Amino acid sequence: ELEKEYAKGLRKLIAKYEPKKLKVKKNKEDEESTEYSSFRTFLAETGYQAGQHELLAEHLSKVVGKEIQNKSAECHKTVKDNSKHTNKEKEKMETSYFTLEKAKLKYQKTFHDWKDSERNYEIADRDGTISRNEIMKMKIHTQAKLKLFEDSKVKYIEQLGSTNVEQREYFYCRLPSLQDVDRKRIEFVD
Repeated sequence: ELEKEYAKGLRKLIAKYEPKKLKVKKNKEDEESTEYSSFRTFLAETGYQAGQHELLAEHLSKVVGKEIQNKSAECHKTVKDNSKHTNKEKEKMETSYFTLEKAKLKYQKTFHDWKDSERNYEIADRDGTISRNEIMKMKIHTQAKLKLFEDSKVKYIEQLGSTNVEQREYFYCRLPSLQDVDRKRIEFVD
């Protein structure tokens, strides 16, 4: 667009300053002054420059414009794909966090259940008013709660490790690769 405007301006300049042919005597008609002919030549050269700028503007609008449109469409498609990919990765992270939270809550619940059961067993064992059979049942129940607590502790530790690995992979591998596409897009615009 800039080249077209420049060429148009040159054409107007030429039209404005082009000398008019005057009717003069026949003998002077063949003889033009050197200044007059030099100025005419200068205007003709300026006309050629205007033509070159018009050709350049046409080339830029056709070829470069299409290249930019193609690159823009490619970038748009890449951004759209990355957006889908990013959403999937976020969902994976959220699922991992949710699973970790569930494992943590189960760990805490089994811990408190085991502690309550152990406390009840110790109180019953010290009290002496409860039969030995009931105390043995409470001891077995406490041991079962301890086993559940230890199992949930192992599951929580495994899930914590898995979530940490997933998080590290997300923030240090996947996310930077998605940001590289944005960097390429910005470099193209520059």
